[in-house]
Amino acid sequence: FSNLGDETTWGANDYIDIVPYDGDEITGLENYSSDGLLIFKKRSIFLLQGDSPTNFVVQRIAQGVGCSHFYSLQVVEEIIFFLSWDGVYQLAPTTGIRRISDTLTRYFLDANTDSSIYFASTAVGPALTSTVLPLHKQYWIKFSQGSGDNRCFVYQYDKETWTEFAESFFTFGTGGNFNAYT
Repeated sequence: FSNLGDETTWGANDYIDIVPYDGDEITGLENYSSDGLLIFKKRSIFLLQGDSPTNFVVQRIAQGVGCSHFYSLQVVEEIIFFLSWDGVYQLAPTTGIRRISDTLTRYFLDANTDSSIYFASTAVGPALTSTVLPLHKQYWIKFSQGSGDNRCFVYQYDKETWTEFAESFFTFGTGGNFNAYT
């Protein structure tokens, strides 16, 4: 991290190890309300609190759940949405961490015989995108496999329902064939 108040100065000892050598890489960082900074690894989540290096505290808040893809991270109304190795999750101050994609598990698991999530394990870089539409209370996540197998799932977070858009080419905001999951 940089010196406080001077983002151009990076001291040799200005870093924090987040469980080094565990084989798990950092995949994202998100501001978490006034509580601190969330540090996402592929299979764990940590909270960094404090306002000075002398009082920084790192606490593990989840083990076995993390963010498998940086581009899936979205924040809206103090809710953080993200894709983990076994589904889509939300993290909120009132409900904690919970998987919200149980109705989509069939779709993810059908695509791969080793029971890992197909798109989460194969989508890289711009092959996965996400966005939130706060006015409509929606979290959108799109997977592109390059073979024309594009999927877009929309989570209506005020109603806790999913809709799947399937089309050979899909752009946020356009029409398409869809299936609703509740």
